Amino acid sequence: MTKQPVDVTLASSDGIETHGKGTLCLFSPGDRLKRALAVLGITVLVAGLLIPIPIVHLLGIPLTLVLGLGIAARQMSRTQRLLPMRLPCPKCAAPNRVGGGLGLRSIEHPIERMCDSCRRTLQLRIMSK
Repeated sequence: MTKQPVDVTLASSDGIETHGKGTLCLFSPGDRLKRALAVLGITVLVAGLLIPIPIVHLLGIPLTLVLGLGIAARQMSRTQRLLPMRLPCPKCAAPNRVGGGLGLRSIEHPIERMCDSCRRTLQLRIMSK
């Protein structure tokens, strides 16, 4: 995993923006495989914990395994992740948590999100230096 500094912008619909410095983690194919295998391992563990529960195990185990396979497949497509950071809302100036999560496919397109405080729609843009 390599880390790269990026500029992060949080913009409102009327053009007001706030800026910040962030760090983008780029995942190699090996890193993505490790993350997918970790998801599969957790999935198998949860499915195993459902075995002794009557009736729930009939649907819980297959649904858990299918869900785990889907999340693992998505992990293989995630090539980067913005490390968690806080940016102020351009409208209400409340700090918003951005980044973290399971990762991003690309940083080429803006990401729609809601302000944690005023619930306005904002666009998160990540620009590599």
